Amino acid sequence: MNLEQSMDLALAVFTQYESSTWDALEKAMYDSGISKLNAERILEFMPLAFGRVMMRDSGVKFHDTYQRKKPGSSRSKKFSFADNEVFAASLKYAERQANSRSGIERLTAVSARSPEMKTIQDLVNEGSDPKSIVLSSPVLGWTSKPENPGDKQWWQIW
Repeated sequence: MNLEQSMDLALAVFTQYESSTWDALEKAMYDSGISKLNAERILEFMPLAFGRVMMRDSGVKFHDTYQRKKPGSSRSKKFSFADNEVFAASLKYAERQANSRSGIERLTAVSARSPEMKTIQDLVNEGSDPKSIVLSSPVLGWTSKPENPGDKQWWQIW
């Protein structure tokens, strides 16, 4: 199953499991046939992309990088969203949803899982003007897997 097909299934799962725990959502993605790696990446990047599309005309300024950080460590590594194929595909997918008749409900269901959207909502609820919000790089958990499904690890020479 390719990434686009995985995203179609994931969108249905996000919508159906809108108020479920992350664990239930992840299990539902595996049960729907999405590979473990695609499901993990979609869970990380699809909500961020959908949230950014939802907020694109709000004036909120988003960072163009994200960080990976090991638990219990102060060290992190930055990556560009533009170089991440799952984020890029999710962004295009979200834009298509935004232009579809029933897309706003789907955008809302997925973007509700975004930590950036949660931060924006908290700031706006406290009285901030969205045009004055500047977000930093989101920090994601460390993974030993490649950033993109087809990538090799830095130590793989073949």
